[in-house]
Amino acid sequence: MKRLLQRATVQHLLRSLQIFALGAALLLAGSFAGAACSGDEGEEAAQTEATAPEGTSEQATTEATTEETTTEEGPPPITAAEQRWTREMNQLRREMTGGFHRTRVYTNAVMAKLAKTYSRCLRSLRRAGEPGRFEPAARIAERACKRAERAGSLLEEALAIEAGISSQAEADRYNAAVERALEAQGNAVNDFAQASARARTIEQELAG
Repeated sequence: MKRLLQRATVQHLLRSLQIFALGAALLLAGSFAGAACSGDEGEEAAQTEATAPEGTSEQATTEATTEETTTEEGPPPITAAEQRWTREMNQLRREMTGGFHRTRVYTNAVMAKLAKTYSRCLRSLRRAGEPGRFEPAARIAERACKRAERAGSLLEEALAIEAGISSQAEADRYNAAVERALEAQGNAVNDFAQASARARTIEQELAG
């Protein structure tokens, strides 16, 4: 009888231990589950915090792009010196080309007057001052003046030959000089027209 009580007591203790172990296992499993959930929440929070700077960076980039996207300002206004140059150049153009347009017969007096007019072209152009942003037009105007002065030199040469013509050879020289003078004169007139047109184009571009 005593042994039976002892065996029953042992069985009862084993069963109690099993129940306790099962409870402990369930409790431990619950703890692991809670820790896992906490870990998942921590990872989500970390991902949220890591993502936040990206949004801030995109916003900063947008703001920077907005600041950079500004309206470009036009060129500075035409200066007084540039206005003076264009005015002087156009006045010189009228002076240099007027004789060409008005002349129908090239007498010795007309040729002498044209030669004198053409000889001062470059000096007059330089007195106009610095062209500034009208430099492309200034280069064409300078070429026009060189051709005009070449025409003047040829006219003077023709007049010198004409004063002492005594042979057909000298007459041919005279005619050749006049022909080259008229060609140079025509080229100068065309160059002055191009210079004036180029100056107008630049003026429109600067006006915006």
